Amino acid sequence: MWNLILYQPLFNLLMIFYNFLGQNMGLAIIAVTLLVRIILMPLTGKSLRAQKKMTALKPHLDKIKKDHGHDQKLMAKKTMELYQQHGVNPVTSCLPLLIQFPIFIALYRVFYNLSAASTSNMFYPFVHRPESINTHFLWIDLAHADPLYILPILVGVTFFWQTKISTPPQTKPEPKKDGKKRDMMQDFQATFSKQMLYIFPIMFTFISLRLPAALSLYWVITTLFGIAQQYLIMRDGQPILEKGKSGKTQIRVKKRGK
Repeated sequence: MWNLILYQPLFNLLMIFYNFLGQNMGLAIIAVTLLVRIILMPLTGKSLRAQKKMTALKPHLDKIKKDHGHDQKLMAKKTMELYQQHGVNPVTSCLPLLIQFPIFIALYRVFYNLSAASTSNMFYPFVHRPESINTHFLWIDLAHADPLYILPILVGVTFFWQTKISTPPQTKPEPKKDGKKRDMMQDFQATFSKQMLYIFPIMFTFISLRLPAALSLYWVITTLFGIAQQYLIMRDGQPILEKGKSGKTQIRVKKRGK
C-alpha cells in the first residue's frame, strides 16, 4: 500500500520531469519538490495561520498557567475556554504536519534510491524508462554525498533560518512578587527553545554530509519554499488581542504600517 499510494506515484512523477527536462536530475528534483509543496500549500498555510493565533494567545496562556498551575484540571478547563472563545484549535497547527510526514518520507526514499532508478520495477507503462540515469548536476553527483560540503552547509543555514522565523519571541520570566525565585520550568523551556534553534540545524548539516546530495538538494528547496510561504502569510502583520464591542477580547491581524 505504501508503494502503491505514495512511493510509486512520486517516483514516476520524478521520471516524467527527468525525461521532460532533458534528463537533468537536478532540475527534476527541484520541479518535483516545488510541485509537492504547492499541492500541500493549503495544509501548511492552515497550520501557519493557526500558529499565528497561538502566538497571540501566549500571554493569556502564560497567565492561566501562572494563576492555575497548582490545579491541572482547572488550568486545562480555562485553556480550553480560551481556545473556544477565540475559535482556536491547537490540533490545527499539528495535524497538517502529520499528514505531510508520510509524503516527505516517500520523497526521501525516491531520492535515496536514485542510482538504481533505471532498473526499478515501479515504472508506470506510459512513463519512458531511460537506459541509464544521469545523476550529475552542477558540480556534484546527486547519487553521492557532496564532496565540497556546499549543499550540507546550505541545509543547515536554511533550516536555521526557518527555525528562527518560526520560533515565537521568548519573554524573560520576571521574579515573583513575594521574592521567590523565578519559575524554573519557564527558565528550562526558554533555554531548551534557544538550544534547539542551533542544535537541529547542526544535526541536519552533519546528517547531510553522509547522505546522497539529492536529499540535500531536496531539503534546501523545500525549506526555502517553506520560508517564502511563511513570509507570505506573515506579511499582513502579527495577530493582536483587542477588546470587541461585547467587551471580550478577540484576535485581529494588525496590518503593516498601522
